[in-house]
Amino acid sequence: MDISPGTEFVWRLAASEAIATRRENIEPDHFFCALLKFSEVGAKELGVAAGHPLAQTLKPEGDRVRAALEERSLPTTRIRRQLRRALGRGGYQHKGDVVHRSTASRLLFSRAARVALKDKGVLEAHHLLEVLLEEPTAAMAQVMKDVGPRAGPAETPFLSPYAQDLSALRQAGKPTIPEIRKSQVQVMTEAVRSPDPTPILLVCAPGIQLAPLVGHVAQAVKDQKRLLKIDHARVLRDAKEEGMFSTQMAELLTEAAGAENLVLFMDSTEQGAKPSANLLSALGTALTSGTPRLLVAISAEVYRDVVEPDPTWDGAFRMVWLHSLTEGDVPDEL
Repeated sequence: MDISPGTEFVWRLAASEAIATRRENIEPDHFFCALLKFSEVGAKELGVAAGHPLAQTLKPEGDRVRAALEERSLPTTRIRRQLRRALGRGGYQHKGDVVHRSTASRLLFSRAARVALKDKGVLEAHHLLEVLLEEPTAAMAQVMKDVGPRAGPAETPFLSPYAQDLSALRQAGKPTIPEIRKSQVQVMTEAVRSPDPTPILLVCAPGIQLAPLVGHVAQAVKDQKRLLKIDHARVLRDAKEEGMFSTQMAELLTEAAGAENLVLFMDSTEQGAKPSANLLSALGTALTSGTPRLLVAISAEVYRDVVEPDPTWDGAFRMVWLHSLTEGDVPDEL
């Protein structure tokens, strides 16, 4: 039976999974991880140039796999990551990039081929997914049971453990702000409400009590946007073993970009130059794409030592300066 380009693509991804986890053969679990990955990203992100004919060939298959997973409300990123952890790492050392399917995977393809015969007669990626969902492996079944279905399209399962809803915290009784700071809150609120997607950089002078200011902004915009504070230090701790901070942040930002009306706030004012620079670097394409919306706070010292001398950041932000105000002063927005 003929195999579609999408199936070939998923096969290559599954082989990469097997190699990365040091397994001798490609198991059905690796194909499931590959299908989840295929559903999450476009052809370009998978290494196909946007103008290449294969990009348009892969898109319908990716869309069909994604639709099947969404129909079951499966949180793909969480399942994929947890399944990888459940599978662990084996001890096989590959000497090349040729990896064969296991007996179980060959049986998977045989069953998928029978499904394909009732369709177009070509084995496509969604046929593999259909068989895997009907007859999951023990590891797949346990992970899907543990993770559970996604509660709705606005859910952010990967983001949520690292996020605090500042609107809710503010309503619960955050401290009031001095009268002199209200002009700063107004400037920040207008910046967050603006349709301009350019990330906002708060440059904070020493002694600025940022939490109540941002809490008031969250309350002011709560009818239009949800302002979430992201614990990026925890993201770093969780990713430290694999050295995958940038990858973790990319997944978090991708998920947030798919949710409506979110603004992510990250406070790096208590950190030095290197951690702040690492955070800005990890934000990656979000700084240029404008999705998701970002509000990032750094100290004035970090701005002077890291951001200002580096032409990479020219025009990357809308900057709001939070000075140590005296009576009559107003904050600046550049």
